[in-house]
Amino acid sequence: FSSCMPGLMHGCGHDAHMASLLGAAKVLSLHRDKLKKKVVLLFQPAGEGRGGARTLVENRFLETFDIGSAASLHWWSELPYGELFLRRGVLTALSDKIHIDIRGTAGHAAEPHMTVDPVTISSHIVIAIQTMLTREIDPREPVVVSFGHVEAGFAYNVIPEQVNVWGTLRAFSPKTRDFVQGRIENMAPAIAKAFRGLASVEYTRNYGQVDNDSEMVDKILAAGIPFFGEDGIKMLERPLLSGEDFSFFSSCVPSVFMLMGTGLEYGLHHPRYDVPESMLPFSAAWEAYMGLTL
Repeated sequence: FSSCMPGLMHGCGHDAHMASLLGAAKVLSLHRDKLKKKVVLLFQPAGEGRGGARTLVENRFLETFDIGSAASLHWWSELPYGELFLRRGVLTALSDKIHIDIRGTAGHAAEPHMTVDPVTISSHIVIAIQTMLTREIDPREPVVVSFGHVEAGFAYNVIPEQVNVWGTLRAFSPKTRDFVQGRIENMAPAIAKAFRGLASVEYTRNYGQVDNDSEMVDKILAAGIPFFGEDGIKMLERPLLSGEDFSFFSSCVPSVFMLMGTGLEYGLHHPRYDVPESMLPFSAAWEAYMGLTL
């Protein structure tokens, strides 16, 4: 779905998550007398970027509503339609944002010797970071750095003065995170200096790991088998390198983060990603069922 904001889209299903929870809210409101305990439905804003969960935790949302445990459901394109997937312990990775600002000297494309080319410098920095990951970190240690946004110049025949590169790090080990951050902060300025330019790094630590509480997983399994059937719930063998701000909740109270398969051709964040609206009643029913049984 396209967003009301120019150039943006709903590319991760969070709009569908809100619609699903709204459906669950309607069902639960019709069965208030059957609730075993207080149920708080959170329509959390800002699930990307800095993370709305961080703001809620910092403003004592959990204490205000006396939250003792938390559960979250995310639709997942690559998994089979209508099946639920769980994992004990770590489910998602640490997730950080990287911004590298490279400065040079602008000039005519036909006279590169009169310039300091930040485009070339940025290329060397990106390649050097990828090389560092494969040559300085144990290959058995999962870590990813991907750059997805580059801004440079305004004309094809002008060497620009500035290039900005944005990317993300994903890792499971805090030690690996520390190492990669330090290397990027040292490497980028050094490489730029070698080519007579300047570079600065803004490194933002976004999210921690989502850590699923084992007892919460057991509760979901017990409640879910009658709903999905024996073959409808599966355990993930490996954690995901995705990042989730639900980690701020899972670090405070016993929590579980679940994936519901939608079986789509295009994955999350793909420009042709879409949500199967036929999943909404099923997803809302499961969320309402959790509210009534957990």
